[in-house]
Amino acid sequence: MKGSVTVYLTLSLGVLLSLVMTLVGGAYRNTIRCEGEMALDTAMYSALAEYHREMWERYDLLLVDMSYGCGNPTPVNLQEHIREYVNRNLPDTSLLSAEAGQISMDSYAAVADEAGEVLKKEIILAEKELMGVEELEQLVGWTGDLFQSKDSVITDMSAEWEQNQNTIASTPNPKKKTGEHKDENTGELVEDFEEIPIENPGANMFQKKTWGMAAGLVPNDVEFSKAIMNPDACPSLRVDKVQGTGVASAYLRNENLVTNIAEEALYQKYLFDHMGRYGAVLQGSQMQYELEYILFGLPTDEENLNAVVNRLLIMREAANVIYLRSDPQKMAEINGIATGLSAVMAAPELQQVIATSILFAWAFLESMLDVKGLLAGDKVPLQKTAASFQSSLSNAIAGNTLGSYKGDGSGLDYAGYLQILLMLESPTLKLARTMDIMEMDMRLTSGNEAFRLDGCVNDFSATVEIESAGGYRLKLTREYGYY
Repeated sequence: MKGSVTVYLTLSLGVLLSLVMTLVGGAYRNTIRCEGEMALDTAMYSALAEYHREMWERYDLLLVDMSYGCGNPTPVNLQEHIREYVNRNLPDTSLLSAEAGQISMDSYAAVADEAGEVLKKEIILAEKELMGVEELEQLVGWTGDLFQSKDSVITDMSAEWEQNQNTIASTPNPKKKTGEHKDENTGELVEDFEEIPIENPGANMFQKKTWGMAAGLVPNDVEFSKAIMNPDACPSLRVDKVQGTGVASAYLRNENLVTNIAEEALYQKYLFDHMGRYGAVLQGSQMQYELEYILFGLPTDEENLNAVVNRLLIMREAANVIYLRSDPQKMAEINGIATGLSAVMAAPELQQVIATSILFAWAFLESMLDVKGLLAGDKVPLQKTAASFQSSLSNAIAGNTLGSYKGDGSGLDYAGYLQILLMLESPTLKLARTMDIMEMDMRLTSGNEAFRLDGCVNDFSATVEIESAGGYRLKLTREYGYY
């Protein structure tokens, strides 16, 4: 009996020992898995904590620079940082020690992906966090009104003006009878005629259409910026941009943003909060007129400001033409002078053509005064009234532009008109030039002389193989981002 009990216990002990070892092994593997998951989560958070400080301080954007200041952005750098943080957080005891083995970056969203839409999304989300709901609703409402009224405010009338000028230039000079004489050969009376040159009453004003900034529109005490863009720091010109691994499209779809109008409104508010412009230059900027660069993308501040001035002249001229045509008194003045001039030129059939030329000349003179006021810090209403219209018809015909704008404080200032122009620009071009400005400015900061914005990411996933001292291996995958 005693022997049989011993054999039974021996057999039972083997079973129990197997169970204990299985439980211990399971506990060991679960402990390694738990430690590995915590280490990888901590490593991913630590990688996100290494955000680019200057981008955060200047632009309120959280981005990881994959070059880490070395000028060569590559996911391998990010991968090795994650490996280092995983190893730092894995246990180092003799029983539970483990380390990171093979690691791979499965995906990452570079900010230049999707033509910069990844960056734009972060900008919009950041701006939403900073803006209250009521302020957002007001901004969306203002932007929606702009989209609905833009055709009545900014009307392209260049074709009408060009046709009018071509008609005047191509019309043969009328002939006026001055007398008669007898033909020496036939003895018949022959009438004598004198050609009367057709004078364009708007010619003096139209000569100034190409003056731009040189027309004396900018106040004399303003010193123009001579800044030039740095082409090496422009992602829009770079052919070897860092590209993400395809996560960007899904990343963009994950967030349900508001309407397109709201997105553009938020994006544009961000630009005005973080970019310099004429009259509001920011220190530490490569280009002083940054918003003007985003609008036109020309290589110098002077060229960009000149382009804005010319665009404003066209915009204001169109609005002033609309007003003049709605004012019976001013149209009566125009038609009266046109009738007199066409009679003097013995070409009454040109009365309407001459009236149109005078109309555009007067509107352009008024637009020059408007832009003078905007560049001097005044406000100009989008649509004029008899009270706010300031130029005279006599000065328009004479080409006298020496006057100055005297506003009453109503309307939009230069920044307001710049908002309109930017809202009407291509979103793709604005994004590309925004990235140019950011990279150029970052390269002016210490330690970022070789900074590349396209080498920054804000969302990434990694797979890490954890190897324990006991020979246990497991693979863990995590995806992390700032939003």
